[in-house]
Amino acid sequence: MLGGFPLSLLREICILKRLKHDNIVKIHEVAATPQGDPLIVMEYCQSSLLELLNSRGHDLSFSEVKYIVRQVLDATNYMHVKGILHRDLATKNVLFNLSGEIKVCDFGISRVAFGQDEEHGFVSATDMENPNMIVSLPYRSIELLLGQCDYGPALDVWSCGCIMGEILLCQGGNRRTFFGGEAGNPNKTPQSTCEEIFTICGKPIEETWPGFSKLPLLKNYCNTGLRMERPRAQTGIGDERHFIRNFFQNEGKGASQKYSLTEGCFDLMGGLLTVCPARRSTAADALNHPFFNEKPVAEWHAWHWALANQDIARGDDMRRQEGDKADDARRMLRELQKKEAKPEGDEAGGGKSLKEKASLAKEAAERRASEKKQLEEQRAAQKQKGDSEKLPPGWTKHWSSSKQRYYYHDNRTGNNRWDAPRK
Repeated sequence: MLGGFPLSLLREICILKRLKHDNIVKIHEVAATPQGDPLIVMEYCQSSLLELLNSRGHDLSFSEVKYIVRQVLDATNYMHVKGILHRDLATKNVLFNLSGEIKVCDFGISRVAFGQDEEHGFVSATDMENPNMIVSLPYRSIELLLGQCDYGPALDVWSCGCIMGEILLCQGGNRRTFFGGEAGNPNKTPQSTCEEIFTICGKPIEETWPGFSKLPLLKNYCNTGLRMERPRAQTGIGDERHFIRNFFQNEGKGASQKYSLTEGCFDLMGGLLTVCPARRSTAADALNHPFFNEKPVAEWHAWHWALANQDIARGDDMRRQEGDKADDARRMLRELQKKEAKPEGDEAGGGKSLKEKASLAKEAAERRASEKKQLEEQRAAQKQKGDSEKLPPGWTKHWSSSKQRYYYHDNRTGNNRWDAPRK
């Protein structure tokens, strides 16, 4: 905390003000809620990519798939040129508007984290968070899962590959994240996610990933459930594209049949999902990949989505359709904020401590619960009293849900009234 203001929020505001790109959501201003909490005002986008993929009535053409992937890569490349790691690229953080503009959002755990030095080359920050405290689990790169602390822009490129794979699987009828496991049996641990990555992309060897066997968490995972004997091992550099092709011909055959996926598609995904981060494609390399020159060309059909957008499930509707899912990003953000936070009473100027605030919040919640209980008791008493009331012949009594009171109906004339009729 800095003067009671979360450092993660300050970082997000500073990063958003630094980034000026067509595919990154724009910040308009920082306002305050009636309670005094900070509120970031950003441009309006109609839906997220996650909501679109979960909407069963809307299909993407292959030209639109290309369009989305290329714009996400364009935004990622721009961030990396500025030395910024997003650290939570996911379908829920990719928005779109009716004009077909793709907007990357949610920079709550992003960092200005690296740069290119003429003498020393790539230079990364040294005080970065634990690798397994960033990026939602299904989009977390393999080097992060295995505890590599000197991570860099390759982690965002991996997330782009996960987004591309998820789009293809969902459009092929298999609604799941690419490395998240089946919808009925999702991967909930780093070990199970690693195992699925090795199954889909091939198990690396020292030749394909120098230093793989010495990664900090590999031995621990093998001792606590990671089954390294099951996935087939890679035999050479670049084998990922062959493994991914086999995956789509078997597990993801719906997407392969719908779109007739080409070798260019598998080669691009293989580059984005290369297990060795040093050999992984950069966002700039991916943008120049021949895949985007193949037909059909990348294009967004705005006329179609202007009509269809109103039917895309959002918020609570989507949660009811798909079930409540744990929000890894929010959990990670809370953990980072706890790490940064200090009791406010220790800062200059005093103020209430976190314990005092928690006590006040608890009292307020108890007070609201008590008031709600009293109101319900009053309504029950009113209803019970009304049920015993005697009416003239031809009159009946009914409860109005909107007004929360009784009204009286004359069955002979069809008229209604609020006050009780006299005999």
